Amino acid sequence: MADFPTSIPSFTSPVNTDYLNSPAHATQHSSVNDETVAIATKLGTGASTAAANQVLRGTGTGTSAFGAITNDDLPTITTAGKISGAALTLLANIPAGAGAIPAANLTNATTNVKVGSFTRDTSAASGDQAITGVGFTPKAVIFLATVASNPQMSVGVDDGTDKGCLYDQNQVSAGTWNNTTSSSLYLTEGGTTTYAGVISALGADGFTVTWTKGAGAKTGTATIVYLAIG
Repeated sequence: MADFPTSIPSFTSPVNTDYLNSPAHATQHSSVNDETVAIATKLGTGASTAAANQVLRGTGTGTSAFGAITNDDLPTITTAGKISGAALTLLANIPAGAGAIPAANLTNATTNVKVGSFTRDTSAASGDQAITGVGFTPKAVIFLATVASNPQMSVGVDDGTDKGCLYDQNQVSAGTWNNTTSSSLYLTEGGTTTYAGVISALGADGFTVTWTKGAGAKTGTATIVYLAIG
């Protein structure tokens, strides 16, 4: 009976002065035969050949093959705390089919946030405004914008692709607000006297706002407070 795979086999190695009965020659052969079969059974049958970046894995009952790890080999992680801390840095490029990671496993993940502000002269022509000093590439930005001493204000969100905001349109209709999904920044004095902005680029140290000035004679300096999330 084979020792493997329960334990590592142990043999008495004969020397050239030993007789065939000590250690018993037939027993030696029988033991080697049993252990060889046990190893072969453990590995399984299959004609594949090892190659770079491949692993040996089971392909069925009693069979195995060398092959590359695919998305389907990575199951859903269900144990909280199984991945945490520095190990999360290895998960930057998780394949789409790798399965879900429970939120409990991400308790030590780092989220970058930055609160800042900038201004914009709303009488200026349409154009780009680069906002730097964020310190990371934002994934989304929340904006609060207003023109001092003037009923103009907007609250918006923008991820560089999708955006939207709520804006005060008091000068259009007293005491009312409106919304748009075309801009994340929107200040209006009524009619075409408007100033709208969207994020047109996200960069390693901030973002770029592209402003569009309406046809009307817009005036006033807008102060924009932002929360960048990365």
